[in-house]
Amino acid sequence: MKLEVIQEDIRAHVYPPTRTCPLARALQRQTGDPEARVGMSFARANGKMYYLSYEAKLFVRAHDEGQEVKPTSFELQYSGKY
Repeated sequence: MKLEVIQEDIRAHVYPPTRTCPLARALQRQTGDPEARVGMSFARANGKMYYLSYEAKLFVRAHDEGQEVKPTSFELQYSGKY
């Protein structure tokens, strides 16, 4: 699954970061699942789990550490149902 993080996802974040980091907001927006979540290694939405790519993990870490992040896209690999 290709996940696109847009500027609005970055601008609209609030804490706690696991619920509404830019990656989670992008996943919520693209899947239509308001309960979609992103952790440090996995993402889940609509009953499906996805592995985060190395680049996505770096993005999450940078955001969590307060670094500036920019719009980008990531490939998430389907890992099964949860």
